[in-house]
This record gives sequence, structure tokens and C-alpha cells, in this order.
Amino acid sequence: MTNEELKKIFLEVLQKHAADATKEPKKQEGFWAEKLDPAKKKETELNKLSGLFLPSVSANYENSKTKIMLVGAETAGWYPLLKRDKEGQALTATEVIAKPTHQRGPNDLPAESLWYQYQSLEDYIEKTMHRHAQVFGNGMKKPKNDKGRTFYNYLRGLDKELSQIGSGYDSGGWVWSNLHCFDWNGKSPIFKKEPYESFIKPVSKALLQKQIEILKPDFIVFLSGISAAKTRNEFLKCVALPKQNHCQKTAYLWEFRVDVTDEVERHIHCIRTHHPSARKPDAQRALTASQKLLRRLIEERASLNR
Repeated sequence: MTNEELKKIFLEVLQKHAADATKEPKKQEGFWAEKLDPAKKKETELNKLSGLFLPSVSANYENSKTKIMLVGAETAGWYPLLKRDKEGQALTATEVIAKPTHQRGPNDLPAESLWYQYQSLEDYIEKTMHRHAQVFGNGMKKPKNDKGRTFYNYLRGLDKELSQIGSGYDSGGWVWSNLHCFDWNGKSPIFKKEPYESFIKPVSKALLQKQIEILKPDFIVFLSGISAAKTRNEFLKCVALPKQNHCQKTAYLWEFRVDVTDEVERHIHCIRTHHPSARKPDAQRALTASQKLLRRLIEERASLNR
């Protein structure tokens, strides 16, 4: 699976969603423009709707020996059309960008001159996938950990743990995704009944299901709080394991599987733990344990395939 193939599939999913929602072909492009175009959103409540989050994959993804999907809850501000330099930094030093997303008001988004013009849904998909690759790549290549508890500190720690496996692992098989493809005002969209129920929830569900179907991960690590369990069970066919084979189930760490049926039925081994920013000591211990647990699962799988 390449990024070009992913783009086409994402376009099909989003176009189908627009067709189902509007029932009129002439309104389908406008359906997405009003939700993704910063100029159109500026004067409406949808200015609190983030940009559309879509994942990309590495050039080596298809040939990676072990494919791992890392699924968070949602972004905390995602703006694919915001102009940036080659390093991914926004082309402004104003207080607007520095201000935490959830503290921004209706008129706090950057001036229109700082945005790329919305061209089409296809162009937007390309830009948001490019932004994903940029953010993920920049986060992973830092030589030192960030201060505090961060998503990328966890991922670098996981990469270090899994690198001990040797030839059975390479980080080119990672893909970062989220339960929700939008956030609302920099926070979870589930607390905003509308447009969550009619729009954010169904399109997020369709996109995540399609990603798992086509990217075929061997393992999925869900990095989100306990409150995300309801959403996860609504989006996916989650099945409890008869017993926790590799860890003692707690509120902070457990194993289960996700069943997917496409050409054949597949059972994907999954781990659920907290987001790396969780402060409780038990949560931090569970995050460390999840790294070791995934290593054991990959080693076990490799031994069975010999």
C-alpha cells in the first residue's frame, strides 16, 4: 500500500460520505468545502472544527515484516492548509499560533493570507497526508526526548524496545492514526453532540475501518483513556480474549482483538493503554509495560513463523 493508493481510497470514502449526506451530486464538493475551507468556516461555528486528519505511511510500509498501527483519540488542533516553512513551522510568530487551541475564540484563527486556498477535496487529502508525514517524521527523528510525558517520547521508547528484536522488526511498518478524524476546539469532539453524531462520528468510523482493512496491521496499540472504550466498540468489532496471555488486565492496560472481514476473516491482536500524557503513576507504569508487551507479542509471532 502506497500513499498514492491511500489517497484514492480516502477520496472514495469521503466522496461516498458526501453523496450519502447530500443526495445531490452538485452539492458533494460543497459539502466538504464548507467543513474544510478556513475561509468558509470563519464566520460559522464550524471554525471550531479542526482540519481533517488522515494518515500516511512510509515508503517501506508494504514490505515491513511487522505492521503496527498506533491509534490515539484525536488531534489537539490540526491545520493542513496553514502555510509553513520547510521544517513544518507555521509562517507566523503571532500569539494566535502560540495560544492553546482550546483557548482560541471564533476570531482567533490566523489571517486568510496565512492559509493555502482550498482547491478541492483531492488536493486537501494530499496536503493533510503530507502534514501527517511531516509531523510524524519530525517527532520521531528528534535525538533527545521532549520534556515531560509526550506522545513522541513514548514512541521513541517503543522503537528502542522493539529494536532489540533485530531482523523481525523495523519502524517502517508503523502507521499513526486516530479514532476521530476531527477534533473540536482542540478537544474531544464527543462532547459536542452536533456535529459529532451526524458528521464527525460516522465519517471517523468509516475512515478508521477502511484504514484497518487496507493497511492490514499485525498489531494495534490504542493510546487513549478508558472513556474511549465506548467509541472503540462502536467503531470496531472488539472481542475480549479468553485470558490475558501476556499481562494482568488492569484499568490501564489490557489485551483484546479486533476482527476484520474483507477477503478473509482476520483477528488483530490489540493492546489498550493510556495516552502517554497521563499523569497517574499506574498509567505511566502501564505505558512502559505496553512497550515490553508488544515486543513479546512480536517475538512470539516471529517464532511461530519460523
